[in-house]
Amino acid sequence: MNSLKTKRKVAFAVFLAFISVGAYYFLFRVINQTNDATALALNSLSFETSRQAKSFNTQRLLDSTKEQRAAIETYSLPKEGIVGFIGQLETAAREIGLDLEISSVDVPSSKGSYLESLSLEIKIDGSWNNVFYFISLLENLPLKIDFQQVNLGKQDAKDSQDKETSSWEGIIHITVSKFK
Repeated sequence: MNSLKTKRKVAFAVFLAFISVGAYYFLFRVINQTNDATALALNSLSFETSRQAKSFNTQRLLDSTKEQRAAIETYSLPKEGIVGFIGQLETAAREIGLDLEISSVDVPSSKGSYLESLSLEIKIDGSWNNVFYFISLLENLPLKIDFQQVNLGKQDAKDSQDKETSSWEGIIHITVSKFK
């Protein structure tokens, strides 16, 4: 009878040991899953916090450079500004007494950048003062203009009263930055 009681106690102890191991294993799995879920949530929170900080910093940078970006944008022709620019040149030449002819307009293809170049070849004819004034106007336009070539020549002629007059003619080749 003693041996039966002992066997029952051992069996009960083994049974309790299995239940304890099972409970520990179950608790270990629950804790491990909770840790994984917590790590995933922390990662997600960290990513979202970082994204919001970058977004905030980008917005702050955009706000702080708004005036400078607006100023830079005025240094290039707008996307559809070629006709208006040529019209301005013709009006300016007419107002100062120059004959102006746009002999070449080209927009070479460029890849990658958001800017491209507008190439113009301009023929002008008028007095020295007017030619010089027109070139000065071109230089002082609030655009990025590169003078590729400027050729000026004096043309002597006689007017209707047989007086000698001097006229200057020139060919100016420029490139102007333009948005695509």
